[in-house]
Formats: sequence, structure tokens, C-alpha cells
Amino acid sequence: MKNRISLRIYLLLMSSLPFLIVFMLGPSSGRPGEFRIINAHEHFQSITSVPKFLEAMRRNSIVKTVIVGSPEATILSGRKGFYGEEKYNLEVIKIANKYPEEFIAFPTVNVHDPQKVEKLKGYLKKGGRGLKLYSGHTFFYDMPLDDPQVLPLYEFCEKNDVPIL
Repeated sequence: MKNRISLRIYLLLMSSLPFLIVFMLGPSSGRPGEFRIINAHEHFQSITSVPKFLEAMRRNSIVKTVIVGSPEATILSGRKGFYGEEKYNLEVIKIANKYPEEFIAFPTVNVHDPQKVEKLKGYLKKGGRGLKLYSGHTFFYDMPLDDPQVLPLYEFCEKNDVPIL
């Protein structure tokens, strides 16, 4: 079919990240093999690295990137525990607000924080568009993400159509 759009999900191994999820939607122009790519998982330390990243996006047909808030342990090696996320949440929101055509911000919250829902609401008001939860990182969480303590986050996200990555 000429107008049929295919969807493919790829997991790519990266040296700087455990994985990168890329959604390939195509074809975008009708030319065989041309795709628009949405990169669904990137971390940023600072807005200063954005110009080089935008150049790489353009060279590789990446039209949108989801940038995720991060605790320090995902940014700085040798760190353990879930802290420092506010700094990186605010940075990815600042990036997404400055470059709304290229980036979507998904801040994160500490699931142990009693104010987690209120903090998420604040990040969404500032420009966050979703929530990033870190499952499988045992040095962040000592409980499963289906623990009753996390249910208020899920309830808020479901009620307000907030996607979770």
C-alpha cells in the first residue's frame, strides 16, 4: 500500500547509555527508505550541549527527542541513590521550552518523596510533558514500581493524560 505507515521499535546499544529507544515512522516523504525518527530517551546535563546534539539530530533524520530528568547517578558515574534530580529536571524543561519543535521534557521524581505528586505537577506547569520513572535501577529504588506508595503518581498521570516512560 502506497500510504501505509510502518512502525518499528529498535533498541540500540550505546556506549554512553544502557539503551536508546528509537521509533521509526515512515516513509515520511514517499521516497523508499526515508524515515522520520523519534528518539525516546536522552539525558542532558546542560543546555550547552544542545547545539551539537541538534546537528546530530538533523544529520540522522531525528525529528523529535524525549529528554528525561535524571538523578545524579545517571549523569555522574560513581554516584548512588536518587538525589539531584531537580537540577536536571529544570534543565531538560528549559531545553524543551527553548526548542519545542525538537524536544519533549519528561521530568522524574523520587518515588519515596511524600511530595512526589506535587513536584510532578510543578514540573508539568513549567513545561514538562510526561514522567520518567527509573525501573530496574536497584541503587535508586528499594521497592518495586507497583508498590502502593507509587499509586498516587499513577492515578494522577492517568487522570491527567500524563505519559510515563
